[in-house]
Amino acid sequence: MTEHDKMKLINPILPVSPNGKLNFCKKPKKEKNTIQNIESLYRTLVENIDLGVTLIDEDHNIIMTNSAVGRLVNKAPSLFTGKKCYKEFEKREQVCPHCPGVIAMKTGLPQEVITEGVRDDGSKISVKVKAFPLMQDTIQPKGFIEIVEDITEQLENKQLLEEREYLLNSIFRSAPVGIGLVKDRILTWSNDRLSEITGYSEEELKGQSARMLYPSDDEYEYVGQEKYRQIEQYGTGSVETKWQKKDGTLIDVLINSTPLDIQNLSAGVTFTALDITDRKKHQTELKKAKGEWERSFDAINDIVTIQDKEMRVVKANKATCRFLKKDFDDILGMHCYELFRGIKEPCNSCPLTATLQDYQNHSSIIEHSNLGRIFHVSSSPVYDENGEFEHLIHVAKDFTKRKKMEEELFQAHKMEAIGTLAGGIAHDFNNILSAVIGYTELAALNIQEPHKAESDINEVLKAGHRARNLVKQILSFSRKGESKLESFEPYLIVKETLKLLRASIPTTIKIQEEIDINSGIVTADPTNIQQILMNLCTNALHAMETEQGVLRVSLSRKELSQKDLAGHFGVSSGSFIELSVSDSGHGIKKASSDKSVGDFRNW
Repeated sequence: MTEHDKMKLINPILPVSPNGKLNFCKKPKKEKNTIQNIESLYRTLVENIDLGVTLIDEDHNIIMTNSAVGRLVNKAPSLFTGKKCYKEFEKREQVCPHCPGVIAMKTGLPQEVITEGVRDDGSKISVKVKAFPLMQDTIQPKGFIEIVEDITEQLENKQLLEEREYLLNSIFRSAPVGIGLVKDRILTWSNDRLSEITGYSEEELKGQSARMLYPSDDEYEYVGQEKYRQIEQYGTGSVETKWQKKDGTLIDVLINSTPLDIQNLSAGVTFTALDITDRKKHQTELKKAKGEWERSFDAINDIVTIQDKEMRVVKANKATCRFLKKDFDDILGMHCYELFRGIKEPCNSCPLTATLQDYQNHSSIIEHSNLGRIFHVSSSPVYDENGEFEHLIHVAKDFTKRKKMEEELFQAHKMEAIGTLAGGIAHDFNNILSAVIGYTELAALNIQEPHKAESDINEVLKAGHRARNLVKQILSFSRKGESKLESFEPYLIVKETLKLLRASIPTTIKIQEEIDINSGIVTADPTNIQQILMNLCTNALHAMETEQGVLRVSLSRKELSQKDLAGHFGVSSGSFIELSVSDSGHGIKKASSDKSVGDFRNW
């Protein structure tokens, strides 16, 4: 293309000479000035519009660009002149397949396309390109003009709006609550969940009054008034009400409403509807269960308190209040030991402190000296829904009467054991008396010789001392009173007791002894140990109804670890002496077994 042609493309309305220069010589001076003014206005317009303007010839060479093009691609406009448009704007080596200029030159009609360009820094730009054919003296266009509009931000905003729309639609579809929009309480839009809740389809709800969802006019009016009252006061409204589904079923719903424009409620109000029917049912059942629990809790005659980790009372039953003669508010927050004892630290052997240490059940007998009462106190841990320790259950049962009854029963057992001993003692006394009589007679025969009588008389004295000790033992065994502790070797008591027992049981029953004379020394009441052994042996004899069998009695030393003593509060690991009685009989019933074990539990 010649310079003459390029000039004609730049401004086809101006005369161009064959050498490519503007030809004003043939025009009057006034007309020449007018054309210059038009050209100046034309260039000013092109340079100051926000749209990029580019003149391109039929070979896709850039003839001219305005400043807006330079701003679009971050490059000086003068640097484009003479270069290929597809290289400069889209970094291609060939004409763009979507080039609107090609079509515009072929058809002679304007063309428009949306495409992406590339700036010099490599960043992309979205543009709308309009191409106009440049018509000269011939029918065939000599090039085209591109008008370029930067629509990057517009497309990004559009994409952002679409993404938000997709997000909102996704939320509306997946929301566990019904969502809708009302204008003047007319339903204009709703999500699928609202249809699931009400049983109405979206088409059935749209355009209908919200009255269709309420079981009565009164409920409909109440919700409307309360909702708008709250919106006016707080900006949002929350109302719990009842809806009637399409099939007539009544459900409980929680409605939360927010206006689109707080200043213009007629613009519409969005609302969410949550079906709380199951929740209300659960709350009712929970309330009922709580009431039943509290009634059962207060019906317990024993003292029952619930305490926190610091042994502070958080709950107490009516029996506790009656016993302490205090109101619950006066008890709440007090330490257990302050409440029951008036002291500043936990009681000795308190099972609650043991439970706080190992989170196991514990119990003990505690005597309340101030009240003259004896209590069986037990404690158990309470865990929360996550399995974490939360509270202590403290139960105190007045054990005073039972303890007295146990003591009386204990005395009765002692007297029963004496009956068993009496047969053996009587037999032994016969032997003793025989010795006393026999030696006394010998002493009488030999009185003429004192040195011979002396040994016989000594034997009489030994038998007499033995008889005296037996009588003393019987009196001590049958006498009611507190135990007297003393240190002794238990194997001596066991052997002595079995010797007495042997004389009172049938000879068809064999007594098998496994007594370790080196088992050790204990500090206890010998009489109690003798009574325990006699009662165990008596039970064993009753189990052997045919009066035939083997009675086994063993006494041995045992080493027990803390694990072996689990559940025995206040007992340390170490050396113990085990007394065991077994028989070859049929055994005893569980109820009797539990009772007999309970009889010896506090010995």
